[in-house]
Amino acid sequence: MYRRSVLLYACLTVLFVGVTGPPVFAIKPNTFEPVAVVELFTSEGCSSCPPADRLLGEIEADARASQRRIFPLAFHVDYWNSLGWNDPFSSSESSERQRAYGRTMGLESIYTPQMIVNGTDQFVGHRAVEAEASITRALSQRVPVKISLEVQRRSESEWDVVYETMNASEDLVLNVALVQRETHQDVAAGENMGRRLPHFNVVRFFKTVPIGSGSLTLVVPRDVVSENLTVIGYVQNQVSMRIEGAIEGKVNP
Repeated sequence: MYRRSVLLYACLTVLFVGVTGPPVFAIKPNTFEPVAVVELFTSEGCSSCPPADRLLGEIEADARASQRRIFPLAFHVDYWNSLGWNDPFSSSESSERQRAYGRTMGLESIYTPQMIVNGTDQFVGHRAVEAEASITRALSQRVPVKISLEVQRRSESEWDVVYETMNASEDLVLNVALVQRETHQDVAAGENMGRRLPHFNVVRFFKTVPIGSGSLTLVVPRDVVSENLTVIGYVQNQVSMRIEGAIEGKVNP
């Protein structure tokens, strides 16, 4: 259970922070069930990140067991790759997403591991007590937007997603993430050299689209079986970064 305490290590890295569509319905605040979207910014090159990765896995397991509307996501950043190990799950897009949070929150720097709940509450990513408190707060507040997300497996390499957002205002966008539920990686260099690291809910493909209704195609990585994948969609304010609704897509054969 993720409520147990986690040892705190400080990561050495310090990095300076540097499609809208028409509304579907008039906004009606606090209409739908609460959600907690938990974004972890992490890296295999960071020795302080494995405890945060494990914590995210515990949060995910707790969510499935309790059926609470918690949606964990692991974004692997690429700014650790210069220290001898290229994280195979890392991307510049994940790093830029974290920088966007840093700018919005007025942070002097970004770091790993960093956990952000519902786009507005941030803390060191392996602090279990803070994670529990933040998730509890998020689940006490209803959200204004409802999302419908249907996923069809077109082929082994592509999934089609049909989406609709209800009660969304024009300052919102929909993020759609293709997520690998669980994987392990042997690290051959860098700060975690010689370790076999577990990962949970790793974002493998990410796209932001206008709110409303529409469809998009997700590219499925060749190194993962479809049974180990899911799709998570969440609506986010482009200015405040606050998350206003979320859902796990129904995946059809």
